Amino acid sequence: MHHCKTKENQISCMIEKQEHIAEVNDAFLSLTGYGKKALIGVPFIKVWTELLRINTEPFSLDEEAEAFLFTKTLEARSVVIRKYRNNAGNENVFEFTEKPDSRFEAILGYPLQLLAENKVGISIYSVPDLTLLKANQMYLDFFDTPNNRPENMFGKQMSSFLPDFYGSRIESILKEAIDIEKSVYQKEFCYDKLARGMTYWDQIITPVKLDGKVRYLVTNTQEATERVKNRVYLEEKNRKIKNQKEQLEKIMENLYDGVYVSDKDGKLIMINAEARKQLYEPDSIKAFGEVRKTSLYFDMEGREISKDQMPGFRALRGEKVKNCRLLIKQPDKELILDVNAVPIYNDEGELTNVAACSHDVTELVQKENTIVQKSKQLEAVIENIHDAMAIFDKEGRIIQLNAAAREMHSHLTRNKTATEVHSNYKYFDLEDRLVEKEFLPTQRALRGEKVRNESIVIKKPDKVQVVEINATPIFDRENNLDTVVVSHRDITESIKQQQDIKQQQELLLKKEIEKNVILQKTMEDMKTIAKLQELLAMKDKLGTAIIHDIRAPLAMLVTLTELLEDEFSIEDNENAELVQDVKKQIINAFLMVENMLEWFGYQLNGKSSKPMCLKLLDVVNNLYDMIKFQSKIKEIQIDIAVNENTVVFADKGMLEFVLRNLLTNAIKFTYPGGLVSISSYIKHDKVIVAVSDTGIGINIACFNESLKNKNLKSTTGTDGERGMGFGLNICREFVQHIGGDIWAESIPGKGSVFYVSLPAQQ
Repeated sequence: MHHCKTKENQISCMIEKQEHIAEVNDAFLSLTGYGKKALIGVPFIKVWTELLRINTEPFSLDEEAEAFLFTKTLEARSVVIRKYRNNAGNENVFEFTEKPDSRFEAILGYPLQLLAENKVGISIYSVPDLTLLKANQMYLDFFDTPNNRPENMFGKQMSSFLPDFYGSRIESILKEAIDIEKSVYQKEFCYDKLARGMTYWDQIITPVKLDGKVRYLVTNTQEATERVKNRVYLEEKNRKIKNQKEQLEKIMENLYDGVYVSDKDGKLIMINAEARKQLYEPDSIKAFGEVRKTSLYFDMEGREISKDQMPGFRALRGEKVKNCRLLIKQPDKELILDVNAVPIYNDEGELTNVAACSHDVTELVQKENTIVQKSKQLEAVIENIHDAMAIFDKEGRIIQLNAAAREMHSHLTRNKTATEVHSNYKYFDLEDRLVEKEFLPTQRALRGEKVRNESIVIKKPDKVQVVEINATPIFDRENNLDTVVVSHRDITESIKQQQDIKQQQELLLKKEIEKNVILQKTMEDMKTIAKLQELLAMKDKLGTAIIHDIRAPLAMLVTLTELLEDEFSIEDNENAELVQDVKKQIINAFLMVENMLEWFGYQLNGKSSKPMCLKLLDVVNNLYDMIKFQSKIKEIQIDIAVNENTVVFADKGMLEFVLRNLLTNAIKFTYPGGLVSISSYIKHDKVIVAVSDTGIGINIACFNESLKNKNLKSTTGTDGERGMGFGLNICREFVQHIGGDIWAESIPGKGSVFYVSLPAQQ
């Protein structure tokens, strides 16, 4: 920084520190035209390449280099750049000295005058890197959009905006001018790499020398495409007229299009059979102007066309007329024609003839109008369909919504993507399993799958909605996806009615069973035992159902308490603390029910493990999403140090249960502001997962005895959390099921580490 300030009024200076602009002096601002706010703090590479557009690499500089720098107004400046390293400040210092008498006004006066007049395309390139330093708009307009703007071309090498530059003829011409140090003239140079196709150019490429070397190339460019094409067309036309006139007349007579040829005064010298069909009383028409004696001509907006705006007369004035659509009202009919007309010139460039071609599109226009009408009818049908309907393009953006969709989902608008549509809510199947957004019907249809009558549960903040969805992909003739049509209806009430009927049926069945039990009390002992076993099985199912019924409202209460937290301001301490306490109690109860539900699933239903290869980091990240709200409440940091390539062979549900219990216990017994971490390493053929905390610690002897005797003793957490006490016993059972073990290390008052060994990938 000190280096810049000492030379503030002498040498332009810029300082880079930690890849950002740290300082610039007034001389630098005067040189570039930028203000400090536009430079200070901006990434260094952006300033160098995008703002200043310096045509040399900044970090490849040794001590000094010549380059071109562009000002804020895109004026090129020839500068000498010196680079210094300030190791004490960890800075790179760049000094810029403009070369004396290097501005174009001093060395390129005449080209600059031509450039300002903008009559021909003028450009100035640096040598040898061919960077565009200056050009007028006429030159820029030769190029395709968006290259035809100064900000997109100045400071760039010719190879970056001229396709296939290297090895091309234009490269060799430029090299020739540089090598011979003389102007090179190219007449009707052919180039076919622009978007508009084959083009022709007249070019004068002039090298400019400074200090004995070619430093600049000045190009004077004019497009000759129309001249060449007209000449080629006329040459071909004259040859055909001379050598194949009779054959041409026969061909014209058999064309489906009407053909008219006139002399330079508009007098018709040839019309074919189709043209005579299109005219009213054709034998009476001898010139272009006479067609208006029997017919009226209008454009497609219903405006009458004057004589001088008729295609033939426009061509007589030298204009090429393409696809001019006319509505012609004749005494006996109306027809619609597409007309093209071109002037024909001789070798001296004099207009000699006009050729016009007309195609009867009456039937085509009628069909188009019919299609438009049917399209409107289809839109009206879609708009009034009872089901909500949305149509997506192949990119997944909404292009149409009917009234039912707008009413059911007020947040939907056109151009919203399917991803944005699905981002507001969570989605579940009828079994209350989370449906990931990529597997929703719309997303699947965008991948080409047809989805029929699929029920999805949408959980909104204010209600739960069940919809039945159909999603159909539509393909074009090449079997490429074109659009996706999605329709759905609200079946929430229908599902509720079905559930009510099912509950009534179950209640009737239960009463019938109880009645049968009373009637069959006198049966033999074996039948009584069988019946008791059946009742026990029913009890187990009812126990699981009860836990599920507790879990759902608890999950809803967790959500509600989070919403209540947002409602109370920081100043409302009394209510905020009350909501926090309620939330803690509900979360504790929720986690307890989660453990009971998992235990019932495996103990009462007799489930067996289903091991598979699992990426350990994916399992841990999913669990983190489940427990982060618990850690957030106690302001406990969660540190994950699991290698992304670690794969274990285990039952997914059991593994998630074990790690979730260890993590929630670690949070439970860690004081607010503490640290909980989970890591892994490989030992022999096992993956060892370690869950550590900075909590209150445990008595290892008591821990081992508890596991051995299955002692279900509950311990209160550091923030009053409670549980049922059998989580670790279940963890041990699950770990043994999947072929591993669990043990712990602890220092009371300083924290604990729980280890789980798991089979590595098989």
